[in-house]
Amino acid sequence: MSLRRAHGFTLVELMVTLVVLGVLASIAYPSFTGMIRGNRVNTSSNQVIALVNLARSEAIRNNHGGGVCASKDGQGCNGSWADGMLA
Repeated sequence: MSLRRAHGFTLVELMVTLVVLGVLASIAYPSFTGMIRGNRVNTSSNQVIALVNLARSEAIRNNHGGGVCASKDGQGCNGSWADGMLA
């Protein structure tokens, strides 16, 4: 009679794997959050540049001055820059 070895993982192997995954996740998390923060800054600056370009092209097209201001409701220049912008 021969004994067959069961296929699978031991508890020690599973624990080591979980510890390694935890260490890797703790190393990668700060880099990941920094990358997300950098992408948000790039997106915001690209939106501001696009809005300034829109204001410039509208001023040229209509042959009068224009600008960019803070707008809370998108109808007039009111609110703070965090609320939104209007060209």
